[in-house]
Amino acid sequence: FLTTAGLTNGEQVNFTAVGSDTGVPPRTIREYYQVLEDTLIGYVIPTFQQTSKRKPVTTPKFYFFDVGVANTLAKRGVIEAGSELFGRALEHLVFLELCAYLDYHRLDFPLTYWRCQSKLEVDFVVGDDIAVEVKGKSLVSSRDLKGLRALSEEVTLRRKILVSTEREPRRLDDGTEVLPIETFLRQLWDGEIVR
Repeated sequence: FLTTAGLTNGEQVNFTAVGSDTGVPPRTIREYYQVLEDTLIGYVIPTFQQTSKRKPVTTPKFYFFDVGVANTLAKRGVIEAGSELFGRALEHLVFLELCAYLDYHRLDFPLTYWRCQSKLEVDFVVGDDIAVEVKGKSLVSSRDLKGLRALSEEVTLRRKILVSTEREPRRLDDGTEVLPIETFLRQLWDGEIVR
């Protein structure tokens, strides 16, 4: 089970699929995830539900408490910059930093993710007006903005942020901020993103 949980870290939790992979009933798999959450080994992140035109999914995501633990359980070796695994690890890092910031500052903002039935997705929604998408790329394209743009058509967003490995921060015509990971983390911990 833990190997499969490591492989599906940062993804929607499909209890039936995990049960099928491990030979364990889905109800038991649900209980295993609950134990991981209760013992603070992992976090379940619910979905953002405040959209009406695009029907949101209701399946939560699961993240382990540490990127390295997830990668060890999944038996992954070195993660190369620019790879799909690098992007997933960067997303996991941003998740953990957002959780830590909200906890340390005792801010009661929900941390969710948004995904609609047509598979458009935003990695994180903080409160109801800050959207954060994470891409492990050194040059983002308009394709990478589809989820942020779709969500901003549904709700009024105070900030739309795309975290990447680009070298310099920039603001796009639609107001989306493309921030290098270092800039994002500095702004987060300086209280400039979530107040």
